[in-house]
Amino acid sequence: MIPDTRSPEQIGQDFRGARPIRNCPWCGELARLYQFSRLDSFSRPFGEEYPETGVGKGYCPKCDAILEVWGRGKGTDGYEISFRRWRWNAEHTAVETTDPIFDSSEAANTWGVENMTTFAKEKAQLFAEAKWKRDLIGARHQDDDPRFTVSIPKECANQEELEALIKGIREKLRNQRAGRLEKREDLPDRTDLHFEEKGSGSYLVELMWEAGKIPAPVTIWGYNDGRRYPKIAWNYTKSAPSIHPSYLPADERPKPIAASDSPPRLRKTATVEEALDWLCSRLEDIAADHAELTDTAIRDNIGDTLDEGFLRPRKGVRIPRAFGMDARDADRKIHRVLTSFIKVATPAADARALSPQQRLNLMNQRPFGDLSGYRQSV
Repeated sequence: MIPDTRSPEQIGQDFRGARPIRNCPWCGELARLYQFSRLDSFSRPFGEEYPETGVGKGYCPKCDAILEVWGRGKGTDGYEISFRRWRWNAEHTAVETTDPIFDSSEAANTWGVENMTTFAKEKAQLFAEAKWKRDLIGARHQDDDPRFTVSIPKECANQEELEALIKGIREKLRNQRAGRLEKREDLPDRTDLHFEEKGSGSYLVELMWEAGKIPAPVTIWGYNDGRRYPKIAWNYTKSAPSIHPSYLPADERPKPIAASDSPPRLRKTATVEEALDWLCSRLEDIAADHAELTDTAIRDNIGDTLDEGFLRPRKGVRIPRAFGMDARDADRKIHRVLTSFIKVATPAADARALSPQQRLNLMNQRPFGDLSGYRQSV
């Protein structure tokens, strides 16, 4: 087992950024985080009896194991962390764990088997994606470099089509503030576009390829520790790597979305009530496609964000990019929805001098239910 080499400051920053797990402590490879709950003792009345400030779960494709990390804030002394690992034995009949709470008794193992079976069912997509990506990329011990390349063969676009394609990619990234073109290389057989990545830039381009907005022969390259690998989006509907529409039968190709079907944007001049109605509608839309939005941990993460950004707004609040959803795209949808809501609703509520309780009362008048992790009082 290798130690966690992060400094106390980095650990605290990762917990606040909802990424307590980076590398598997047993094999050292990057782990895939899939659930995180913030239990900030300094903002919870039960902090003294439950001092942990965060718990996260992840998955290591090499170990084929569920990882769990608990962190406890120590004030100015940083964070204490402890890891646990859960995985099946070789016969797939019992669960091996390093959790000190559980022993080898039959009752403990029965609970472990049920727990692992539930996790494997709920997170099957995530596990499958993580295993496939490790097979595609190989072992990774650090995050990808913040850059990617779009390689466009000469035979797939004439000069006019090439310029239009480049313009479309640049506009997509600029509108989402997800990257910028750093260098263009016009080579004899292809054109390479080298982008700086910010957030989800390469993933947005992958989705453009999956939707057929980029020709099939185009390759998107990612970089990790000095090596290059092809980046392909994961299709969560089919639990398989994405396939370009041109390779699909005509009846399976995605249909273009009509403008009337696109989700409405939140007006900058919207009232608090209008913004809340919009937020409720957007969360319901996301929940219709991603049932895990109603998971307790995800509700709590959304509720914490609404608390810090709207109910009791804190200056300089950072909206998380990960909420524990199965699909990265679902996390990004929630991030964009909450960002738009807080930018409009909080100034509108401040202008009316609404108290935290008045803001919460307005929320409670709407059918948020379990979607937002809202509170009865503040």
